[in-house]
Amino acid sequence: MFCYQSIWNNQLYQIRKKVAMGSKRSVTVEKCQNTTVILGPVQTVLHVQMCSNVKIIGVCQRLSLSSTKDCTFHTLTPTRPIFYSGNQGVVLAPFHIYYSLLEDHMAQTGLATLPNCWDRPFFFSMESSDHHIWRIMSPQEFYVFVIPFEMEGDTAEIPGGLPPAYTKAMRQRQQKILMWQKTVKNAGLTREQRKQFQELVEMKFKEWLIKTENRQQLDSLVFSVDSVKQVSI
Repeated sequence: MFCYQSIWNNQLYQIRKKVAMGSKRSVTVEKCQNTTVILGPVQTVLHVQMCSNVKIIGVCQRLSLSSTKDCTFHTLTPTRPIFYSGNQGVVLAPFHIYYSLLEDHMAQTGLATLPNCWDRPFFFSMESSDHHIWRIMSPQEFYVFVIPFEMEGDTAEIPGGLPPAYTKAMRQRQQKILMWQKTVKNAGLTREQRKQFQELVEMKFKEWLIKTENRQQLDSLVFSVDSVKQVSI
């Protein structure tokens, strides 16, 4: 299904959830702030303007942005992202999600995994080429994003995979987690000690959520009953 979709002022106008996750002709994201926008493949242009503190995740033929502030773009695109004027604090990063119908939707739009020019921006104004205005996300900052919905389909991994440096960082992080779990398991804690340790971990995790402002992302996943019913129509 192809459609034009406009996201304005944090409102995503859609009829069904499958439309939001399906293929689209073009998308404009305008005047949004403090939110994450996840899109299915966009056949032509994904344009983002006048947004602040927004994370955009999607596959598109062309990404363009203007007058954005502190926004992060996780994209897979065969063309160089276009920077118009007025952008500040832009972060470019690899595409880092998948859902089960993603490759089917990419085929509908004619988009493939190669070439992928997510990290090679093209500047329409001299100010945008300043590296104080944009940067590449470091592997140490990078985490994959999990879609919290179950759907039927064959895609079981990120199309095209991740760049080697990011894959290495993910493996190293996973190894640290496994080592930490093994250390805890072999510590021989009593039931009371395990309870105290669990409470300490939860407290530190909450502190980390607040410090890194990731608490907002978790809160955004909590839907009211009315919202769930509306999406399911």
